[in-house]
Amino acid sequence: MKKITKTLLIIGVLLLTFSCSKDDDSSLSSFNPPSWIIGTWLDKTEPEWTQVGGFKFTNDNIIDLNAEGVEILNYKVGLQSAIDIGITTIEEIITSNSYEIRITTNGLTNLIYKFSKGATNTIVYKLTPSIEIILTKQ
Repeated sequence: MKKITKTLLIIGVLLLTFSCSKDDDSSLSSFNPPSWIIGTWLDKTEPEWTQVGGFKFTNDNIIDLNAEGVEILNYKVGLQSAIDIGITTIEEIITSNSYEIRITTNGLTNLIYKFSKGATNTIVYKLTPSIEIILTKQ
């Protein structure tokens, strides 16, 4: 169920993003994840079929991964294309314990990713207001 929810969320955002007209010539050169989140993080929940995948954070990018750790979506590449056709704002909110990305299209916030430090070698990915997923550093 979690895997389906995440997939539907990503598809919905991409459909909204690519259906918008170009309003802005802004450019995204890179993301700026905080140092504590750099690395590959995967959902290791049991049973395995409930795993939603995870993320790989680099110094300048975010990559969405499936449960096997294979790249699904490269945000730096994908969002640059979306900016070219209409995304108006990408905002990163960084604290010592959290990292949030807000993607706004035509004045409406379409997607919010929220991550926070968890226990040792874990982060908490807030998928929805009521669903939090523990991701483990690989």
